[in-house]
Amino acid sequence: MDIETAAAPEILPYGLPRASDPDQNTLLFIDLADLSVDEEAKVISDIHTSVKDTDGNGSTVSIQVWRPPKSAFLQPLAHKHKYAIKKYFKDSKANLYGFAVLAHRAGYKFIFVADDYMKRDIRGEMDPSERFRPESYFGVMIYIELQVPQDGTQANDHIRVFARRCALGKKGNRNILNLRHSVEFVDILERDWLDIFEQLFNWGVELHDPSREVFTPNTRAMTGRDEFKIAAEEALSESTPLPTELVNQVVDWLYDNDKEIFGIPSLFREKELNIFLLFPSTDNERQNMQSAIQQRVDRYIEQLKKNHQEMCPPRGGKGGHFHGGAAGEHDEDTEDHEGDDDDDDDDDEDGEELDYPEYPDYADGSDDNEDGGESEEREESDESDESDEDQGSELSGQSSDSDLDDQSDKQFHNRCVRFPAKLPVRLIPWKYDRVANRIDIERYWKLIHGRFVCPVNFLLSPTGPGDPFLEPDSMPPTPLFGTVYHGGGGFKFISRNNIGRMVRYAMICHCHMHRAFELQREMKRARRLQLPLPEAELLYQPEQPLYLDSPLWKIDPSHNHHTAVILVFFMASSLSADQKTEIMKEVETPGECEADPGIFTKSCHMIPWTDGGKEAADGSLGDIWKVFCELQEEGCRLPYFFADQQSAIDRTVVIVDKDYISSKDEKAKICEFTSSVGDPHLRGLRYSRIEGREAFGIWDDINRREVAFEDIFEDESQIQTHARTDLTGAFRA
Repeated sequence: MDIETAAAPEILPYGLPRASDPDQNTLLFIDLADLSVDEEAKVISDIHTSVKDTDGNGSTVSIQVWRPPKSAFLQPLAHKHKYAIKKYFKDSKANLYGFAVLAHRAGYKFIFVADDYMKRDIRGEMDPSERFRPESYFGVMIYIELQVPQDGTQANDHIRVFARRCALGKKGNRNILNLRHSVEFVDILERDWLDIFEQLFNWGVELHDPSREVFTPNTRAMTGRDEFKIAAEEALSESTPLPTELVNQVVDWLYDNDKEIFGIPSLFREKELNIFLLFPSTDNERQNMQSAIQQRVDRYIEQLKKNHQEMCPPRGGKGGHFHGGAAGEHDEDTEDHEGDDDDDDDDDEDGEELDYPEYPDYADGSDDNEDGGESEEREESDESDESDEDQGSELSGQSSDSDLDDQSDKQFHNRCVRFPAKLPVRLIPWKYDRVANRIDIERYWKLIHGRFVCPVNFLLSPTGPGDPFLEPDSMPPTPLFGTVYHGGGGFKFISRNNIGRMVRYAMICHCHMHRAFELQREMKRARRLQLPLPEAELLYQPEQPLYLDSPLWKIDPSHNHHTAVILVFFMASSLSADQKTEIMKEVETPGECEADPGIFTKSCHMIPWTDGGKEAADGSLGDIWKVFCELQEEGCRLPYFFADQQSAIDRTVVIVDKDYISSKDEKAKICEFTSSVGDPHLRGLRYSRIEGREAFGIWDDINRREVAFEDIFEDESQIQTHARTDLTGAFRA
């Protein structure tokens, strides 16, 4: 459908029409929402209105409509995920990136995408909590710019892709062709308090190829999927007699097949410097790398101790546990991380308190507290010093980047530091035969961070003795290490790192946004001195769409907050509507301990069994385990409740809780088999049946009154167990 041009466009692979005239405002309208003819016409009309001024004057735009075939999607489009309650998104950020690259190759300057969010908005099906501006509806504008090499010597194939939601449907909305989405990373760092919702709507995101390694530039000629297909097709064509069409199908299946769930293959310890590998390695290779890193860490800690003794002599004849130096040496960059005085008068700006890790052996055992925080005058003085220092660097033509770690040492020594007798380095192996891509890193980080590890250090490429990139305070940080940091509202990013910074973070636990402030300062200095910017990437969940997807168990925020909501997962597809209603009524009936008229009313929130139609088999314990994994991943509180065919007969529901390992021997065996849930202490599930009306009361007892699961039942023999599916053979002799 071409609005401005009558001539039929040339059709490229994937049924993509070529842009009519590269010199015009050519816009590709990608329909991922299966809009009706009338809805599509309305959107196109509103796009034309958007590019005009209030008097109806302005530029025109030539629009082509494209509905991508399945083969054009960068991410798989399976109808059903291996988990019962997780789904794929055809409008994921990963797919938006793939479409943008294809459109750019076809000559389009502008790309507009109609996704599921926009469709629900147009049709009035939007959840009230999702609506951003009631008088408009929001689609996605994508903009691509060529990435000019920092040395400016020659053109390359590198591109930057930006996506942002834009408003249509109201006169006076901004011209969508003038929306430039080049949001720089430092802009995001300055607004780290924004939640993900506001970031997606007001600021947008820079998209990266999810199937490539982190820090790898995006290219318009080839995506990670293209590279995979070419390599796989060549390998299959040479080694098998399969026809070309079948080879293509096999390759697509290999790429689209849902990846297995991540797991931590070995235990790591809080009192060690844990570094997670993102590439395959042998035991011998890993040992050599660990030894090389350990040597550098040991030497660096010894140097820190020596510097500390020189900068901060002990007070009162006490040794080892040192206090801060002169106030003038304090660096403004970490103003919010000071500790508390004995009288608690000098809290830091953010109200955060330093938490010092507990090591088994210290160079000393003193328990003195750190001197208090700083005054406003001191902050102003520091800012002035920083400004003078930067100006001096600019006048001399020298970079102050070389001073960053000297300043970090001053910050470090101004703190109350406890040096461990040893900081062991532990490399955690990557158990897959491929190098981790961006999606892998996001999944892996979520699992590791779920065990209260932050920041998370990664080794991105192999190293060994004599590697110059192992220098503790190499500036800029080396390509060897990358660390993921997180803040509030879902904000997280990965930046390159070095051994020195990782050691300092291991010895002093900063507030969670310290690195964001630090990186922001480095980037501003680099801009001012026209130096290469520190490498960092925002992690934005490429498998998710450019809106917040509501999970099936989400409670409508407009519900009566004096109503207790009980989630019940229905695991039977053949239950009639009347049977479901009876089960829900039973769950909402006051229990034995809820007869008090002052108790909240109850509401049963039903999550239907969606694995096929009425002819599909009922859910099994294995399916309950899958739902359990999803709920645990999302942080939902235990216990969970399920309804099945028996629930329709006796009005009971299945209650599910964790089954933990009891002995060290069992833990050791479990760790050899763990692959689906990050907690290696988890043996599986324990479950039983309870009256539906008692579900909320029991949930409340466990979560608010700390009642043990086994104490709910008169006889523990009522409790049954189900071993996690990845433990088959774990307890064989």
